[in-house]
Amino acid sequence: MPQKGIFNAAGPCKALQDVRCLKTTIHEEDSGFQFVRTRKPEMQESYGDTSTHSSMHMMDSFIKLPTCDTPVIEKNRDLRQRRRSSLGLRGKRASSIIANGSIALPHPSISHESFFKHISEDLPEPVRMKQLLIWCAKRALDEQKMSGLGKDSRAASLARTIEEEILSDLIENKLSPSWYNRKEEDILIKPKPHPRNIENQKKIKEFEEKLSRLKEEINTWNRLETSFLSCKNNRDFENPQDIVSETAANGVLFPSEDIKLDCPIDHSELLEWLKSEKANLEFKVDRLYHSLHVIDSFTQVSNRYATQLLSNVAKAIQEREKQAQVNSGTSDINIKDVLREITRRDE
Repeated sequence: MPQKGIFNAAGPCKALQDVRCLKTTIHEEDSGFQFVRTRKPEMQESYGDTSTHSSMHMMDSFIKLPTCDTPVIEKNRDLRQRRRSSLGLRGKRASSIIANGSIALPHPSISHESFFKHISEDLPEPVRMKQLLIWCAKRALDEQKMSGLGKDSRAASLARTIEEEILSDLIENKLSPSWYNRKEEDILIKPKPHPRNIENQKKIKEFEEKLSRLKEEINTWNRLETSFLSCKNNRDFENPQDIVSETAANGVLFPSEDIKLDCPIDHSELLEWLKSEKANLEFKVDRLYHSLHVIDSFTQVSNRYATQLLSNVAKAIQEREKQAQVNSGTSDINIKDVLREITRRDE
């Protein structure tokens, strides 16, 4: 029992701790998302002279989340997406409705480019087109009357009369601009060729050209073979050059290739040339081998000399740099220390 006159803060503090120690975790189940609230164990606190010891309490609570929007949310969303009803009343004054169903011409301050804004979107497309044509025709006729163009011209008056008749036919529904009842034209839509077919057509043309060249080459070889056989069978000719001239005349070879068939009948000169070349062939081969050996030896010697020379130059440069550092007293200085000192001075 608490003593009278002493305030016991255990109850309010315990409730405040329960509220502060709520921890929310989310678990995913088959039915949807659920919030799981878990209370942490209460910690011992002291408030003035009153000390309370609370025990550990664990309690889980599950809150089901809706898988879809409520009807009220859907209704509000539809209302937000819908346009204001007052926007559809532009140009729809009760006094402007004519008995034939057309709407009176908008105010002259409204440009003809904005007529479509004053036609209800609930009307069918042909009706909207009809209303737009009526308004534009009326505006054009009024401008012609105000400007006074064509009053003295008979052709202009006839044209204006025809325009008024067409306008009256539109208003009285004698002339319908609807495109719903028109006859469908048979439009032949040529399909776009497949890219693979285009490539195949190019390849077919390329291979046909190649095939024609091969056929022409085969025919050329056949004619050449025929002429050779006829030349072989007709060795009784007095002048062998007649065979060559006849072959060139038939178009088998080009004029620059006629010399290929001009072979000597007497082979004695050819045999003598072969014997002389054969006698000198071994000497020429040995001289060629000797030349190659000399070139290879010179290349190796020059490479060794260049390597030795470059190494000596590198050593001389290193020794000169060391001697310069010793003379200047910077031989023991590290490059890192120099760079570090430069950066410090820059800062």
